Amino acid sequence: MLILKLMEKIEFFSEFSDDEKLIFVDSGSFFKNYEKDEYIIKEGVKDDCSLFILLKGKVTISKKEFPNMVLGVLEKGDIIGEASFLSRHPRTASAVAQEDVTVFKVEKNSMAGLDCPLQLKIKDQLFEILIHRMNSTNNAMLSMLK
Repeated sequence: MLILKLMEKIEFFSEFSDDEKLIFVDSGSFFKNYEKDEYIIKEGVKDDCSLFILLKGKVTISKKEFPNMVLGVLEKGDIIGEASFLSRHPRTASAVAQEDVTVFKVEKNSMAGLDCPLQLKIKDQLFEILIHRMNSTNNAMLSMLK
């Protein structure tokens, strides 16, 4: 199974058992493909507040106020849409596939259909990543002040 092999290479899924990963794969609703130049997220839109984990491909991040600037390039293992997923606020940036992309997509509805321990595991992994990101940002800011 190609999807399982892609999941094995992603840090986010390291705490999930093979059986838990199979729950995602068997449902089929957690995976989505995007073609090159297709929007995954559009800035300002209040959509279903899905969270995306890149399994394959590259995505660029941009903002309307800087139309010709790429703010970041995300690759496999990176997360998109976590702020809206947690806060239910409109999207703060746009994400566009730069090549064919496969994502693990968590919608609020699909999340609610999972048993509680699996929901908590997803949230725990998300919080772990966000805390790591916050610490990295803090360290970068501190090093600039030195």
